[in-house]
Amino acid sequence: MRTGIFGGSFDPPHEGHLRAARTALQSGPLDRVLLVPCGDIPNAGKIHVPAGDRVAMLRLLAEGQPGLSVSEVEAGEARRVPTAETMKVLRARYPMDELFFIIGADKLTTLPDWKNARELFSLCSFLVLPRDGLPVLELAENARRRGASVTVLPMEETPVSSGAIQRELALRRDPAGLPDAVAAYIAGRGLYQERETEEKVLSLMTEKRFRHTLGVRTQAVLLAQKHHLPMQKASWAALLHDCAKCLPFEEMTALARSGGVTDPDLLSSPEMLHGPAGAVLARRDFGVEDPDVLNAIAYHTMGRAGMSPLEMCIFVADATEPGRREYPGLQELRELSYRDLPAAVLLSLACTRRYVEEQGKPFNPLSEKTIAWLEAAGASS
Repeated sequence: MRTGIFGGSFDPPHEGHLRAARTALQSGPLDRVLLVPCGDIPNAGKIHVPAGDRVAMLRLLAEGQPGLSVSEVEAGEARRVPTAETMKVLRARYPMDELFFIIGADKLTTLPDWKNARELFSLCSFLVLPRDGLPVLELAENARRRGASVTVLPMEETPVSSGAIQRELALRRDPAGLPDAVAAYIAGRGLYQERETEEKVLSLMTEKRFRHTLGVRTQAVLLAQKHHLPMQKASWAALLHDCAKCLPFEEMTALARSGGVTDPDLLSSPEMLHGPAGAVLARRDFGVEDPDVLNAIAYHTMGRAGMSPLEMCIFVADATEPGRREYPGLQELRELSYRDLPAAVLLSLACTRRYVEEQGKPFNPLSEKTIAWLEAAGASS
């Protein structure tokens, strides 16, 4: 069997990596390609997420791709592993295979000087992916003169890069070139964001409320993926949706008033007020400027006429997150939410209205208007 070894940080894995692996499979030609992410290298500076997450994302990238699989041969190492060492391990695992190491043309300039290069050259051949602006044929010939077996693959360079994707993710955008399943994994765990943000959110609430928050994030990203909504924005709104929930009522009231809330019924209800107060807090302390995210935070318990799809996503995720204690209609609501978000919002509000009225309490007027708006728009629970 002809086995290709494609190593790297894969931080995160993207369409460019997938295209390179496919090219190696078809043009190598190879029988299979092993994707080999490096481990968590101390002080590397360029690796943003742990090896466990990068392995999981690579598995998502390789899923359904014939000939592609993931090897964790380096993932558990807390050091930079010389390629010759990795190839010795793989040679022992696959003694009957012909091994090929897949590299970019930029690596050809230093290949003859790699650690234990002579041993490495005896263990595997090299498949080279071209890079724009590099004299790949000249570099390949130089490597051959130094003892390496080198084949240049016919592939145009892809414009996708991990660095560009990281920058887009930091801005909470879903980048082009990132497979949908990988983008959902990133959003669901808040990867490529400042870790201090989650710590700050946790500092504002109890651990139980934070577990709920993470559950809402998981569910919001799932709904965003199913309904083709911006997953990174859904993740951000979900993380902050309850940021004011555990504040003292006086502080919550002051925040809401500073945001323009004057309704006396709303100002007397912590259950309703924490949404508008949270939107003010999200803008002031977390730098949120996106009006869609702010509205999703403000109206996640009441709804409002004219709700955007993102607002509906957070509203329903809050009601259906995996940690929610079972209540009448929960499973029906979850199933409906995967098919029809407006209908799910309507069903959730209708259930809440029925419960509130059974308790002999008045139903929130803003929620009543939301129901009327949804019904007028043709939503049906």
